[in-house]
Amino acid sequence: MKLNNIGNVLLKIFACIFTLMSSYLLFINVTSNYGRLFPMNKFIVIIGAIIILAILLMLKFMFNKLSDKTLVKISAVFAMVLIILQLIFIIYCRVIPSWDFGVVFNDAYKIANSVFELPEYYYKFYPNNIGALLMYTALFKFISLFTVNKMIYLIVGSVFNIMMIDGALLITYILIKKVFNLKMAAIFSFLSIFIVPLFAYSPILYTDTTTMIFPMAIMLLLYNYNESKSNARAWYLIGIGMLGALGVILKTNIIIALVAVIIYIVCTNKIMKSLINNIIIILSFLVIFSFYKVIANYVMPIDYNEAGLPMTHWVMMGLKNNGAFNADDVEFTKSFNDKEKAKEANIDEIKKRLSHYGFKGYIEFLSRKTKFTWNDGTYYSINKLCRQPLEDNKVEEYVTGEKNHMLIYLAQMSHLVLITLIFISSIAAFKYGDKHKIVQCAQIAIFGVFLFLIIWETRSRYLVCILPMMMFAAIGGLYSLGVGEDDEIYK
Repeated sequence: MKLNNIGNVLLKIFACIFTLMSSYLLFINVTSNYGRLFPMNKFIVIIGAIIILAILLMLKFMFNKLSDKTLVKISAVFAMVLIILQLIFIIYCRVIPSWDFGVVFNDAYKIANSVFELPEYYYKFYPNNIGALLMYTALFKFISLFTVNKMIYLIVGSVFNIMMIDGALLITYILIKKVFNLKMAAIFSFLSIFIVPLFAYSPILYTDTTTMIFPMAIMLLLYNYNESKSNARAWYLIGIGMLGALGVILKTNIIIALVAVIIYIVCTNKIMKSLINNIIIILSFLVIFSFYKVIANYVMPIDYNEAGLPMTHWVMMGLKNNGAFNADDVEFTKSFNDKEKAKEANIDEIKKRLSHYGFKGYIEFLSRKTKFTWNDGTYYSINKLCRQPLEDNKVEEYVTGEKNHMLIYLAQMSHLVLITLIFISSIAAFKYGDKHKIVQCAQIAIFGVFLFLIIWETRSRYLVCILPMMMFAAIGGLYSLGVGEDDEIYK
């Protein structure tokens, strides 16, 4: 598929920008301890990352000699190891539901075992969690046919969470196999067991993990559309729009992945074709999302568009300290009963904070905020597991207790490997600039999240929903190292 001239230029410009961004992320992950759970020995992190990367390269060489059947078996073994790790965390690292996770879980449990009544929390402050509430209420409604034991709900919810995580990984595995080959898919399976949040978040039932599946499903449909010659290929575009809407209903950030696909289609097609394709995607999205809004308006006492804190609140909160959640800012915005007045107060506070920083201070603040977001290999999972563990046990000691340094070092090493390979994938875009590279679509999404979290309230946890996409881009970087057996690196 030949890129149009303007789109080709835009992709080359983006490749330069993404290389700069990924090189900066690599730099802070090598040189800074800011944003991590404790000051780490940077030398140990770097050596550990080099060892993991060396193992990946060794497997890349060794897997060349294996048959497809053997590679599938090896992939299955790695997948089982990951599932065992996930089950261990469900059994030994369960927590009493708290923060937003606890609100959604407890309300879904209550509604499933009584009558539906939407608490004020959802329509007055956080309508973004209505989708998650409806999803878990439906799941818990089924469980309520058999029991009212709250622990059973937590366990079943955790198993459902694992299914969503592993579903995302399975789709990523399939996409890697199609774009690259089965060897790289098997290496992806191996890499997955080192990515700590993929099992550490198993007991945490929230939208960070339940939405991981949507960006990758969208990417797979995009690939299938590009490869299909069928007259019915428009169904892939409809699927992209529908899945994008479902993802956004559960977590607004997923819109970034959908926008990345739309931008990618514009850059890789002639103007009229890209216009038609994107209209199909957008209309499909609007149909599903409009239907959801009807449901949301039905269960809320106020109009959906009037619900929640103003968007300016999250921008304001993202300008304080390290850009993370701030309880004082929340109380400040809540103190205004009128949403428009709250919005005006937020804007005034935003202006004050920017004025206080000045240009140099603001750049220093953004540096701090970026490190806080992108320099934590646990993706905030350990912090969440520290909140009200259900029991003390030997495993807990190595996760949230005094002996957890080994796990956190592993998390940081594997995260550094991911960032390194993403950086390498950005360089590969120059070498293969005239070929159709779906990896660059993933890079656009990653860059979109980077920009979004610079402006918005931030946390390393907010990267979890795009973690499989980051791994996909990383595999693209790994594949580009020592390419020889397959010059057509990206289909």
